[in-house]
Order: sequence, then C-alpha cells, then structure tokens
Amino acid sequence: MKNATITLATDAVHDDEPCFFLTEGERNTDIPGGGVRRVQIITVIRDDAKWKCVVDLGPAEDFEAEPFGLQGYVEVAPGRFEVLETVGRLRLAAREMRSAKPHERPYDPQDLRAGLEETASRRLDARLGRRRFAI
Repeated sequence: MKNATITLATDAVHDDEPCFFLTEGERNTDIPGGGVRRVQIITVIRDDAKWKCVVDLGPAEDFEAEPFGLQGYVEVAPGRFEVLETVGRLRLAAREMRSAKPHERPYDPQDLRAGLEETASRRLDARLGRRRFAI
C-alpha cells in the first residue's frame, strides 16, 4: 500500500495539543437499544503521527445542529501540512457552531493560508529582531 496513512486511537486529548481536524456527526451504537449518538471525532498530532479520539456527546435527538467538520491545518506542500489550531480552540468553535440555529454560522470562515503566511512573516521578523507596528 503506497502512501497509506495510519491513524492511531487514544482515549483522551488535551486542550493545548495541535488539532488536525475536528468533526461532529451521528453514529449508531453497538449497544442494543442505544440508538443514534452524537459524537465528536478529534484528530491530533503527537510525535508526527495522527491520533484519533472519539467523544460521545449524547443522544443525537438532543442536538439541532447539522454535522460539521473544522480543519485545523493548512497544506504547505503536497502531502505536507502545518497545524495552526489547538484542540481547545476547535472545541470552542464547535460549541459555538453547535449552539447556533441550523443553517446559521456564528462567524465568517477564515483564510487559513493568509494566516499561515502572516504567522511565518511574524516569526521571521522576530528572529531578525524587526519590530512590527501599525500606523
């Protein structure tokens, strides 16, 4: 299998970990009578490997929001990614999206590529000792 990606499983993630992707959706349970559950799937990066954590949020009928996914990375080259977000920040954004009415977004989507370029520029300025200011 060429270019296969292995994702490892974990039971817990921390708010300060780099978050590659966060998605919320519905999943059937294997438990008889368990019904459909709302789950949050968080993919983090640990030691250059993807780890996935599945969090059960409760019965699906308790949630009005549609399933969604939040990307925490940008592609910097083919097959190379830089993770810009943390688990805590994407969990906060997910909570806001979950509390919004269906078909309503609480904020405009951000341009992640422009944010990555701005971050790289700020790092270079800091390394070279240049100060940034606005007029």
